[in-house]
Amino acid sequence: MGDVSTALVDVPLRLRTNILDALMREKGVRTVVEPQRDSVVADLVISGNGASDRLHPALVAYPNSPAAVGAPGIGAGLRDDLYTILAAYDQRSLSWATIRIRVIPLV
Repeated sequence: MGDVSTALVDVPLRLRTNILDALMREKGVRTVVEPQRDSVVADLVISGNGASDRLHPALVAYPNSPAAVGAPGIGAGLRDDLYTILAAYDQRSLSWATIRIRVIPLV
């Protein structure tokens, strides 16, 4: 089995960052209000290896849940899968986010 690589990155809005042989660009952090849940979503563009994915990791709060639940953004590639997780964000102005990135090689 291949090695799993992990990176934790604080990304100001609209900053390009080279991470784990991929280029990540954060397009923004936004809130989404729905009748059954409220979400904070990070809109990311990941490019590398000739491909480009739009990933949307989120923190989702349900009305009867005491804590938000993470929903990863997943990009499936030919060599590895890329998981992005919204770990933290600026709760006042939505001006930055901490994104955890995991690269899981295919076996």
